[in-house]
Amino acid sequence: MRKLLAATFVGLLLAVGIAPAGAASDYSVYQRTLATFSESATGLTSLQRSQVKAAVEANPNAEKFICTGIRYYSQPMSVNIMVRKRAKASCEYAKELNPSLSTWYQNKPTQARSYAGKVLLTIKSPNVVEVPPPAVLPPEPSQSLPRLDPEPAGDVSAAERALWGARIVEYRAEISKIAQEIQTLQGYRASEEEKLAVAQQYGDTIREAIQTAAIREIDARISRATSRQDFYASLVRTYQDRLSSADRQAAAERPAAGPTQGQIDSWERLISLYESSIATRDSRIARVEKGLVKLRYWMSIAEKYSDTARVAELEIEIAGELAEISEDQAEISAYEQKISELRHKISS
Repeated sequence: MRKLLAATFVGLLLAVGIAPAGAASDYSVYQRTLATFSESATGLTSLQRSQVKAAVEANPNAEKFICTGIRYYSQPMSVNIMVRKRAKASCEYAKELNPSLSTWYQNKPTQARSYAGKVLLTIKSPNVVEVPPPAVLPPEPSQSLPRLDPEPAGDVSAAERALWGARIVEYRAEISKIAQEIQTLQGYRASEEEKLAVAQQYGDTIREAIQTAAIREIDARISRATSRQDFYASLVRTYQDRLSSADRQAAAERPAAGPTQGQIDSWERLISLYESSIATRDSRIARVEKGLVKLRYWMSIAEKYSDTARVAELEIEIAGELAEISEDQAEISAYEQKISELRHKISS
């Protein structure tokens, strides 16, 4: 009795066109049966040909086309030859309509009498994954760059010192702004790399080319932004050198009652050390911020798939990175304060 029920269930699956459990998730399955054949016919009628044609046209992306001739289980084994010929005729016509199809014909028994003698078409098509289009990048900032103020021929005035100090503050702000721009572009790049990976996984060569071009454009934008950042950094160093030179000149002209040249040299070395420490921490902040872009991206993926454990791990990791940035920023502020105090000592 148990065998009879199992066979009946398989027959019903064949009859109603349900794909058996465990079919590969990379494929979608379409099934239908052809109209009834006359008693001993093995060729296709015009109706059956139209049904095969409709099945092929309904599945333009199909890769596998399986034709199964169905024999009633109690019929003699000789009937297998007849239903197999019917399945073969069906697959041959499908192949004629779409030569790229991989066809396979076979025969199987059923206990559903109403399906005996018919042909079941099973069509497998790869699931198409829609890759989102490339992101629209924000407008690129103006590429015009400032000119270096001319260096005075004689003594440096207080107004010139104030101007150079203002330039350093202005250009450092521009460097931070460009770093934010680079971080944003790197976020876009990470997203486009994910889309490229999906296109490559599913063999979508057109989208792969589009994504590769999008990534190449982002890389070009990052390169231009990095060049601007380096240019502003060189201006900052130049103005810092001018101020240091002016400090040394002022110290040399200062009356003997002021600090000694040895003290001034020591302070200058401290200033250089503090400036180097600021540059190191600025670089580290930029590197950590770049890592935060990826961490936030992966957290969005984890949230999308409700992976609460992974979200919690990433939140802890992000909090640690933000704490590290805060510590570096606090140290930068402390160093800038010390530099200001030392410059005041030198100039006074």
